[in-house]
Parts: sequence; structure tokens; C-alpha cells
Amino acid sequence: MSTKPRGSRRELNYDPDAAYMLSWASTSPRPTRKCAARRKYYIDSDSDPDNDDDDMVAVNKRATTLHNAIQGITLGAGIHSNQRTVPPVQIATQEHSNSRLFKSLPVEIHQKIVDYLPKDRDVTRYAQICRSTSVSITSSVWRKRFARTFDTSEDMSSQQLAREYMTIRGISRKWCCFDEVKLRGSVTWQLMEEQKNNKPLCLQMLKGLIINSNARKELDKDGNECVIGLNHDYIRKLVTQDAEQNSKNEVQFIDIIDAILKTDVNAFSEKILSAEDEYLVQVIQLCLTPLNLHQKYGTRFHHFDLSQEMAYANPLKQPVFLGEWKQRLNIYWLLATINFFKLHLQHNGEGLLAGEYLDLEPGQSPQTWLGKLKDETQELGTYWKGAYTFMEQRDLVSFRRACSGRNGNPTVFVDDFEPLQDISIFFNESKFPSKKWPRSFEKLNQTDPYVEIPYSSLQPRNLRSRKSPITEAENRRYPFKSFYGTARGEKLAHFYGRIHALPPQGGIPGFQRVSLIKFWEHDGEFDPNMMWAYEGCVLPGNRIIVGRWSWITDTQIQDDDIFSGPFIFWNVDDSRADPPIEETESLDFLESLKDLKIGI
Repeated sequence: MSTKPRGSRRELNYDPDAAYMLSWASTSPRPTRKCAARRKYYIDSDSDPDNDDDDMVAVNKRATTLHNAIQGITLGAGIHSNQRTVPPVQIATQEHSNSRLFKSLPVEIHQKIVDYLPKDRDVTRYAQICRSTSVSITSSVWRKRFARTFDTSEDMSSQQLAREYMTIRGISRKWCCFDEVKLRGSVTWQLMEEQKNNKPLCLQMLKGLIINSNARKELDKDGNECVIGLNHDYIRKLVTQDAEQNSKNEVQFIDIIDAILKTDVNAFSEKILSAEDEYLVQVIQLCLTPLNLHQKYGTRFHHFDLSQEMAYANPLKQPVFLGEWKQRLNIYWLLATINFFKLHLQHNGEGLLAGEYLDLEPGQSPQTWLGKLKDETQELGTYWKGAYTFMEQRDLVSFRRACSGRNGNPTVFVDDFEPLQDISIFFNESKFPSKKWPRSFEKLNQTDPYVEIPYSSLQPRNLRSRKSPITEAENRRYPFKSFYGTARGEKLAHFYGRIHALPPQGGIPGFQRVSLIKFWEHDGEFDPNMMWAYEGCVLPGNRIIVGRWSWITDTQIQDDDIFSGPFIFWNVDDSRADPPIEETESLDFLESLKDLKIGI
């Protein structure tokens, strides 16, 4: 015991409130764990109600002992008080009464209380109070929390939803780093093992959230129509970095968007992800393009030189689709092209289109998809915004040759562009039937990947050798739908095309292939030197199209001289074209082409 100078002794006073709190903490019975026979959705650690009377004897005894001990310490310290002696605190009877009252509450009341608890761990702790609370935390409690957090599925039982909820919430708290450059700088064997375990779980969680999403359109507080989706909101919380919100929502930040073009299955000698998992990473990154291009969230830029090189690459070396049936995405090219447009759309200093793009209203910007993703050929929405960039053909040839021999040294050329276009797409089987696609169009731009063109006849293609069997998914032939439309910007153009579904990519359905021929008007007439072939990938949900345009010419040119570049379209709520686009414009132009033996 430390000594103090004479005259400096501090007088101790007996505090009845402190005595009460101390006695409550000391006399509270310790809970004992008991196992329930039924399936648990809680952690059972409560006292046995049958021993309440025995517990109360111990409570009174400990309370009296504690009171006497406090009195003894006070007298032993030589403390003199003019206050009257405080009697022992009698709390046992009141505590016993409150305990019985709480335990007698109906299950419905306990479940109503739990509805107001903000975090999952609060529910778990509530279940630990006593047996009455623990038996109240049933699968229906977790079903309610699932319905508040995720888009629900009607074909799942309460038990299934409870398990699904716990699984997703548990994985959401695990740390995953998809940026291999960042991970490579601080890798240890413990970290490697953690990532090998966490990444596949994280990918399956994100994949499930995307597939099971079911967003809809509603009016916000300002009366504006917007996309509302619980799965979309949850994904947004996971992939956008906000430390305060992440802590509040009990989730870990996942850098899967920031890691675009930074994932590499061969980054480490011991692979963390399989090749299929890496492909799934990139498929998910494609699906999250609306968030990547969002004016608020997508603000990080990197690898522009690589993205520009890929966007303007020779179509024969970097096609949009791979395989003889064009059933698999050239996913690295698509991600690089989106990253290329991200800088031009969002970077206020260097982006060619940023000034116009960043001023767009929410309904004119890229948006997340609506409803469920479907594994079928689907029609597209009517109203779109579009952008494309290009280089002068002489610069393009120089750029490609410089890229092929630069040995890792960045080579960035200046792009040119047209302002954003307003585009309208129409589907009308009576006016432009899908089964009567003009063969003259097919000669200019192959829309059907299942056939070989010579032009004389459309014969089935011998797609694979016997050593490489065709899978059931790849063997499926999706039907085509034909469309037509008009694009209005600085120039007026009309186009005619076809669309068909692709097999699920990485297990995620909804991807489609679109191909079209675009004609620019010159003084209201057809210009044979202004025909363009477009080929692109429709991302799941039919809200964004990314692809390549190429110049259609009869001139024999070398591979590096192919005049081409990237384009991106996104679906919008309404058209801002001035004057408004009429459906008859492109149909009337098509009639004028037939006189030239085109479009028949």
C-alpha cells in the first residue's frame, strides 16, 4: 500500500448507488450453456429457470456479504461519517420479480423487440439472455432480416432463407483483396491461406447476389423515378469504399471494381484462384459496370495506356467474342474498353466526354438492371445514349505498330470523338421481321455466328474436331431478334441489326451479342463510303452495350490498316433528341436502300 504525506488523506464516502451497482454485478447468476434438441438459430447460453429459488438464496447471501464487506472496509480505513448507517441493499426480490416478468413475455413480444435491434450480433446477444429469448429467435426472425436486406425469393423456405442470410452476412465480414499488385507487396503464408479461403467464397456470394437480384423502379423522395433493389444496394455497400458505412453495415470493403485489369491468376507461384475463378472475377466486374461508371463511385483511374491499346487493337487479334461460335467473351478486351471509356467519361481534366457526361441527370446516366436476369434472347429498351471514339486512320496504323514494338513503354495517342448521341432502337416483327434478315446485310456484317458465309448459301459450320466435344451449353442455339433505329448527334445515322443470347458466362446469365450495320446520311442520301459494322456485348440486364465499330469497305487492306475503334451505349429513361426520333425515319431510309440493291 502506498503512503501519503500527513494531511493529504482523502476522505472516502459510502455511495449507496455504487453499492447497488456493485452488488448487482456480483450477484447476477452466471448463465450455463444448455443444448436444445431442435435446430438452433441462436447461441444458447442461459440459466435454467427450474433453479430460480436456489439462485435467489445465493443472491441474498452474496448481497449481504458484499454489504458487510463494504462496511468493514469503510470502518477499517478509519473513516468517520455523520451519515446514518446504510442498511443492506434489498434487490433480490425486485430482481426476481422483473426476471419472472421478462421470462413470461410471449414469443411474439421478444420477436418484436428483436425487430428493432440494428445489428446481427445484437440479435445473438439477445438470444443469450435466457431460455425465453433464445427460443424466440427462430428462422422467421432471420427471414424478416433477410427481407429487409436482400431481394427475397418466393420459392425458398424460412429455414433456407435463414441459412442463406447467415452465409452471406458471414462472408461479408471476410477480407478479400483482388488487387494482385497490392497483395503482392505484403504477402505472407498466413495471408495467402486466408485469401485462398476467402476469395472463392466472396465470388460465389457476389455471383448469387447478382443472379438473385430483382430490382424495380420507384419514385424517390424528390419524385424522380429511380432503380430500387436491395441486392444492388448491398453490392454497392460491399464494393464502394466508405469506412464509416462499412462498419455500420458490418461488411468488409471488397476491391473487385478497383482491381479491374489488376487481377492475374499467375501473379504468385502458388495460385490463389483457379483459371475459372479468375474468369468469374472478370465476369462479375463486367456485371458491375453501372457502378464502375457511376459519377459518384467510379473515381479511380489506372492503366489508360493499356486500355487505349486494347480498345484500338486489330479486330483480328482482339475480337469481341472468342470461339468459332462466338460463345465466349473476350472479357479482358471488354474490361479494358470500359476502363478506356471510364477515363473519357469521368476524368474532368483529360476525359474527352467528361464535361457532357458529368452533367447528365440520373435518368440519363448508366443504371443498374431491372428484374431478374434471363437466359434467353431479349429485346432492348427504346432510348439510349451512345459514345464512340476514333483516331485518324494514319494515326491508328502508327499507334498499332508502336504498341506492338514498344516493349512496355507507354504510347498514348490523342483520340477524337463525337458528342454523346441520342439513339432509339425499335423492335417490330410486322415491319422488320426477324426471320427475313436481308442477305445483303449479312454479306457486309456477319450477324449469325453459326454459319459460314460464302454468300451463295448458309451452310452449317463444322465447329470443332472430335477431340474437343461441344458442351450442351455451347451447343444451344438461341433465336435471333431483328431491330432498326436512328442515332442523332452531330451527324444523323440509321442502323439495322440482330441480337441473340449467349450461354451463361461464369454461371451468370443475361449476356447477349448484338451486331448491326450503320449508315450515315449525307445531305439526306446514302453515302457508300459511310457504312459501319458494329459488334458488341450486351451486359446482363440489357442496360449497357460495349463493343467495336469497323469501317465497311471493298478495298483490300492489310490487317493493321483495318479502321476500327470502341463504342459504348447505355439505356436511359427517355430521349433528349432534338428533333425527336420517329420510328419511320429508319424504315423510310431502308426503302431508299433497296433501290441500290442493299437491304434486300
